[in-house]
Amino acid sequence: MERAETSTRPRPVRRTQAERREVAERQLLAAALRLIAEKGVSRTTLAEVGEGAGYSRALPAVYFTDKSGLVRALWGHVSKQFQLKMLRSKKDRKEGLDAVVDFIEVYLTRTRGEIRRDVDPGSMAILILAALRGAISHWIIDPKTSLTALRKEYLAAVRRSLARA
Repeated sequence: MERAETSTRPRPVRRTQAERREVAERQLLAAALRLIAEKGVSRTTLAEVGEGAGYSRALPAVYFTDKSGLVRALWGHVSKQFQLKMLRSKKDRKEGLDAVVDFIEVYLTRTRGEIRRDVDPGSMAILILAALRGAISHWIIDPKTSLTALRKEYLAAVRRSLARA
């Protein structure tokens, strides 16, 4: 009777379902970003995203339900990656108007002053973030949009709106 040879190669570590799902979602979002950059949101289908990521045409619908869900997830993913990159690169933190202006500078590619006392910081933060997201969303849809011009005008508008007289 022959003895079976035992392999000395280590067995690959089997990933959990959560790990496989995370990898698949990341690959779907990367494919969606490529396709949307190439074709635009309106001409990109969920099926193309699945195929582009190397999965079935139906998998994006399982993860994101519909195109709106995909776009929301993609926006969250891109925002998170951007924020992580900026947090790692920013060594000295600022406060007040300087922090707002620096955030805008970083977000769309610096000057000084204080924020008016009557400004509601929470509401203003929502407005600023909404405008920045809108600008980037518009740029994704129409890459000919000049981020340099947007940055210049937006920074001037924020300064006028928030600065003390």
